[in-house]
Parts: sequence; structure tokens; C-alpha cells
Amino acid sequence: MTSLPLLSAPAIPVLVALLAMLPLSRQALPYATVLAPLPALVLALSGASEHAQEIPALLLGTQLEWDTLRAGFLLFTSLLWTTAAWCAAVSLHSDVQRSRFCVLFLLAMAGNFGLILAGDIVSFYTFFSMMSLASWGLVAHDRSPFASFAGRCYITFAIVGELALFSGLTLASYTAGSLLLADVQQTELGGLSMILLAIGFGIKLGVVPLHIWLPVAHAAAPAPASAVLSGAMVKAGLFGALVILPLGMMQMPDAGIVVIVLGGVSVVLAALIGVTQNNPKAVLAYSTVAQMGLVAMALGTGLARPETWDAVAPALALFAAHHAFAKAALFLGVPAIGSLSRGVTRGIAIALLALPAVTLAAAPWTSGTVAKSALKDAMLDPTGLWGGALDPALFISSVGTALLMLRFLWLMAAGTGHTARPSAWVCAPWGTMTGLAMGGIWLAPFAAPELPVDALSNATPILIALGLTLGILLLVRTFGIETREVPAGEVLALFRIGARKHMRAAPRVTQIQWFDGLPEWSFWKWSGPDYSAYSAIAVLAILVAIIAAGVISLPAV
Repeated sequence: MTSLPLLSAPAIPVLVALLAMLPLSRQALPYATVLAPLPALVLALSGASEHAQEIPALLLGTQLEWDTLRAGFLLFTSLLWTTAAWCAAVSLHSDVQRSRFCVLFLLAMAGNFGLILAGDIVSFYTFFSMMSLASWGLVAHDRSPFASFAGRCYITFAIVGELALFSGLTLASYTAGSLLLADVQQTELGGLSMILLAIGFGIKLGVVPLHIWLPVAHAAAPAPASAVLSGAMVKAGLFGALVILPLGMMQMPDAGIVVIVLGGVSVVLAALIGVTQNNPKAVLAYSTVAQMGLVAMALGTGLARPETWDAVAPALALFAAHHAFAKAALFLGVPAIGSLSRGVTRGIAIALLALPAVTLAAAPWTSGTVAKSALKDAMLDPTGLWGGALDPALFISSVGTALLMLRFLWLMAAGTGHTARPSAWVCAPWGTMTGLAMGGIWLAPFAAPELPVDALSNATPILIALGLTLGILLLVRTFGIETREVPAGEVLALFRIGARKHMRAAPRVTQIQWFDGLPEWSFWKWSGPDYSAYSAIAVLAILVAIIAAGVISLPAV
């Protein structure tokens, strides 16, 4: 077999992007973008057996690999990129910058496909960086003050993540004495390399405390970009952990417990902050943080109890596909609902939008029940204290997801977040992704999922979330309690230099303040935040954390 089949998945999007260099072909670029993921989709559905392909002339000698895990990840990511490109071609039809959007979209797509197929460190890092850096333009596409702010937050964390990942991969390659990912995964890595890799993958996953770029970026990016950011590109952090970290091969209980705790904090914090958001896409972003917290807990379980990894790994892959389809359907639903006039049509559309929402909340007899039950069964040990510690955390995760979905549907029904009126044709890709959200995981090549026998028990967290929502509404209406929005990217707001000389204390605020779409603290009145200082101090804070962690772990290298 030649090297063309595997290489075609990342190469075709790059070749399509070159069409932008020809003025006569730019009009066709959005439609060519829709076709660009098809080689990857055909490859994912080909049923090819496990094999590796070497391309000595590419980079330092590239090796591409194919196995069941890569087939599963490539399948759901190619479906997401195809549907999101379709949505972009329709919703950005009148956008004067759509050619630039398509080029960056294609480069990020190529990077995403390439890192899934990469079998060596150099090609993995190259494709990973290609995806991350090209996505910067997608986040800042609108060029509004909020989009520029979100772009700076994103690129700050992306560069720090790339530096950490490059350093961690370099140390791991030196320790393993090889550039192949398979050799690195079977090597006992030092503490510093593990920390650096965890930071690099953790930033992409959006796990607390490395999550604060994610809500801002998702809220600012156009809906098609948000769909692939949350559905596909965030999973790059998970995929990297699956193919590089020595999960299931050696026991690291201390590291595992730390990762589990951070995952649990992500679940709780994202739910508490997400329900205060007034932007539907910000609510979905915090939902992603919560779901990736659950992923972190599963990864921590694999580190602490390697004997469970054979069950956890396929369950994680299944959960990643479920989350990708459901979250992409919700993001694509934002412009779809916005394209419809108020009335019966929009009411029906809101009801249809509830389908991926309840799927994400693991309602009974949905694909969410299958994915979450598989992950829960793999993580829990009913014979020991481990199950007793994780079970409440998983239950809280389900309640938090249900609360966030209720908040999202409430905002969509109220017409919040519709800044433009795209063509009604945008409903077609949304409907396609909704169908995938309901049953797409049964296409997965890495499992044959079945509905659990006790699927009805999954209704309990949703009922509790409904009760909490009604109780909070009753308290607010009865006692006149005022609610305030925590700004997306909450922690970074503390680092704005020069803010105090511009702020004015207000003893009572009855309405959340907004500045050209940029959320701000409701008890401050800003006249001009300093975005450059905002990003600079964030970088310094993260670098200090990296250096401190490195110094502590240095003897273990």
C-alpha cells in the first residue's frame, strides 16, 4: 500500500486551501471546503486493518499509523468538519471575509486529521500546532472588540500549551530514545515531562484551572467554528493523552488523584458559572468544561488504577464521539434557531434543539445514556472505596449538565444571542448533526454499544435539575433576588491592569452591564480595559506555575 491513502486525509484540505490563491476560484472555496473532509471520512469508513505507513521525505521521516482508536476518532471528527463546513458555507454566505475563514478552517481541519494519524512525535506536534494556531483566526473572525479579546486569550493559552507540549515531547523522546509515539507510551516518563505533557493536553481539553480561554473563545467564534472547537479540536487533548501517556502500563496513584480532583473541580465550577451566563454559546462552552472534567476523571482513574484501563479506554473513545456529536448539534442550533421567525416554526425548532440537549444530559434511552453508562461502569469499582468516592462526583456531573442544558434552552427560547439573521438553509446541517447526536455513536468502530438495562435511572439527575431550576425561579420571583452574570473567562478578569482607575463602585445594580458584546463584572463600570495587559499577566502566571512545577519535579526526571 502506498503512503497516499493515509496522507490524503490531511493533505486534501491543504490543497483545497490553496484555491484561495486563485481569484477565480474563491467563489467556489466555501463549497470545496465542504468536500475537503471526504477523503478522511472515506478512510474512516474503509474498515482497513491496522498498519503503518512511512514517508521518509516528509519532515524528519514521518510515520502515519492506522488502528481502531484512530479510525473511531477520525470518523466522528470528519463528520463534524463536513457538517460544520456545510453550515459555514450557508451562514457566512454574505461575509466579506469568508475566504479567509475557509482557509483557516481548512488548515485547522488538516491539523486535526493529521494529528490523529501521526505515529511519530515530530508529525504529531506539527499537526497539533497547525490546528491550534489556525484556530486563532477562527476565534477572532468577527474582529469585534469581544472577538479580538477572545483571540488574544486563545492565542496566549495556545502558545503556552504548544511550548509545554514541545518541551514535554522532547523530554519524552529523549527518555524513550525514539521518535515513535508507541515507544514513548511504553516508557516510564519522568515527573517533569509528565507535568509538561499534562499542561499541553490540559489546556486543549479545557480542564480547570486551564479552562479560562475556552468560554471566551467559544462565545466569540462563529457557530461553525465553535462546533469544531468543542466537538473535535478539544478532543485532540484527549487523543494525545491516549496515544502518548503511559496509561494502563504503570501505576501513578498520586498523579491520578490530582487529575481526578481537577476533573471534579471542573465539573462543579463549570456548572455553577455556566448557569449564570446570558450568552447561549458561553453556556455550551462551560458545559464542555464540565464534560472534559469527566474525561479528566477517567484519565486519572487510568493513572491511579491501570488495571481498569482496558475498560476505560474504549469507554472514553465512545464518550468522546457522543459529546462531539451532541455539542456540535447544539452549537449549530444557535444560528439555525436565529434564522427562524418567532411563532410555531421556532417553537418546533426549539423542541428539536432539546433532543441533543437531553442526549448530552444522558436522558433515558438516548446515546448519552449508552456513553455515560459505559464510562461509569469502567471507572467504578463497587467492591472498594474507589467506587464510593467517584459515584457522587459522576452523579453531580449529570445534574450539572442537565442544569446547563436547561439554561441553554431557556436562553434560546427567549431569543438571546441571535446577533444576525442567517439563511434558513442553515437548518439543514443542524438537522443532520442532530440526527448524528441521537444515533451517531452506533457508527463507532471501537465498540458495539447497547442501551443499559437500568436506563430509566438516568432520569433522576434531570428531575433534580428541573426541581432546582423551579426552586431557584420561585425564590427569585418571591423575594426579588437579583442574579448576576459571572463573565466568561472569569479568572482572567482579575488580572486587568489599570482597571481600578476606570472603575466606579455601584451600591446596587439591577441590570448586567455589557460593552459591545464583552461581558464585564456587574458591579464595575469599565471605560476601557487593557487587553494587552490582560494577556501578558495570564502568560506570566501560567509560566510561573510551569516553572514551579518543574522545579518541584526536577529530581524525578
